[in-house]
Amino acid sequence: MPSIIGGLINMNIKEIQNTKEYKNDSGCCTLVSASVAFNMDYKKIYDFYMANGRKKHRGLAPFHTDRLLRKLAKQEGFKVTLFRPTFELNNLRKWVSGVDVWENGERSYPKFKPDNNETLTSAYKHITPNNQSEYLPINNYVMGVTGHVIGIKNGVVHDWTEGRKHQAKKIWRVEKTGKKVKCLTFTDSFNDLMNFEI
Repeated sequence: MPSIIGGLINMNIKEIQNTKEYKNDSGCCTLVSASVAFNMDYKKIYDFYMANGRKKHRGLAPFHTDRLLRKLAKQEGFKVTLFRPTFELNNLRKWVSGVDVWENGERSYPKFKPDNNETLTSAYKHITPNNQSEYLPINNYVMGVTGHVIGIKNGVVHDWTEGRKHQAKKIWRVEKTGKKVKCLTFTDSFNDLMNFEI
């Protein structure tokens, strides 16, 4: 059961590792990182991901990671912003907001389209779990590295990669907005249709 501090849930890696869902699964870094960054109960995250196509003991492709982070954010009242580095003079990495475009479906490599709305940070070095607090403003993030995603909450890495030098490829900032959207299931939609009066 997650700890509650001041009426707020406090999900962290130790709480997650003690859940039945975590102990009976593997390849679940997307779930762990979402639970940390969204500060939501791991069981609720687990149920959401399983209901949206994730298979037990299987990680998610980057296409599905991005899609489900956005869907979860919309459903639970959060805003997710994707940042990726652009390279400038003298190897300066400027982390700018934008979207990944998957031109040939989910199996292709995405093309990043900056939207020029925001710059998260600039760095001459790679951002890693070890040095992220030097470059990222205090907030909640999901950091994508090669083959793995990492949950960061208020500048603290909640993952086995803490203190390591895995290079960030993309970073999603997760911010609470409070505007929840109820996603209708097939049953909800069918019941609404049956209750429709002419």
